[in-house]
Amino acid sequence: MESATEAKIMRTVDFDGDEREAALKEAVFLQERVDEYVAASFGSRHHYQVNKTQASPGNTLTSIRRGSGEIIIETNFGQNTRYGPGGAHKYYCTYVEVSHKNHALDQAVKTTETVKWCLQASFGVLGALIFFTLIQLTGAVAQAKRAMGIGMVFVIMSCAAIGGFAGTLVGRWYYRLRYRSQENSGEIDELEDDWANMQETIEIIFDKSQGFNFDHARGANHYE
Repeated sequence: MESATEAKIMRTVDFDGDEREAALKEAVFLQERVDEYVAASFGSRHHYQVNKTQASPGNTLTSIRRGSGEIIIETNFGQNTRYGPGGAHKYYCTYVEVSHKNHALDQAVKTTETVKWCLQASFGVLGALIFFTLIQLTGAVAQAKRAMGIGMVFVIMSCAAIGGFAGTLVGRWYYRLRYRSQENSGEIDELEDDWANMQETIEIIFDKSQGFNFDHARGANHYE
């Protein structure tokens, strides 16, 4: 089941030229800017857990966890192909995907679906039992046989619908309970602020027009 609370942004930066090392230096430069922001924003906050893994230069996965909330930053460097009038053209690029989700609230949504399904099934079975019990009590078995199929389906579907509605109400109550618990602790507001700041920062870092250009010709990190 996909996350019900996940928000995501994705950005790609294409590099000029076909030299891998030059493009990789730019990709690593952008990754370092992300690392600097993460360290400055979350490194000194004791209730945050930051974990970073690097498969290779330019390919990293960073997890920022606070309670049940998590921000994940994934960067990938590689070669892509663009097709045009002149045929296929290979170029290097770096891709970043940043997502935010709340694991506790996702679990609450899953619990809601489970409760809804269980109550639907339970009320459906209960409806069938009530239907047959009424037939036995009224002694109308012979007359009931003609309409038994339609009547049973109607009763089961009606009871299942009632069970589904009850399950939805219970699920919403449970979800609000979990949400308010995090809201009262300040976790919800803090995570939302962090996510908003993260989106803005990623937009700036991975937009060359914002000034985060790497001048690889000079062989150093250089802001233009």
